[in-house]
Amino acid sequence: MSTETLIWVAVVIAAVAALSAVGYVVLQQQRRHRLRERFGPEYERAVRESESRREAEQELRAREQRYAELDIKPLDKESRDAYAAKWTAVQERFVDAPASR
Repeated sequence: MSTETLIWVAVVIAAVAALSAVGYVVLQQQRRHRLRERFGPEYERAVRESESRREAEQELRAREQRYAELDIKPLDKESRDAYAAKWTAVQERFVDAPASR
């Protein structure tokens, strides 16, 4: 191989490596943005309380995975209304007499 060919091969390899690095950074930014949107203040709390941002984001992704595996079905309107009324009553009792419970 000639020197010129080797130079072109090196340039192509460097360009591919640079594009891969940029792609990786963009992908990380998108994942981070999606986690912030999904978890809101919980994202910031997880980052504060963990050893690194990477560790916190892994934990949040694991939560998403566990949630996706759950068999969650919406309640019918009557059940939803009954639970909402009970929850409101519990909150009102707590506000009126927090020490009694």
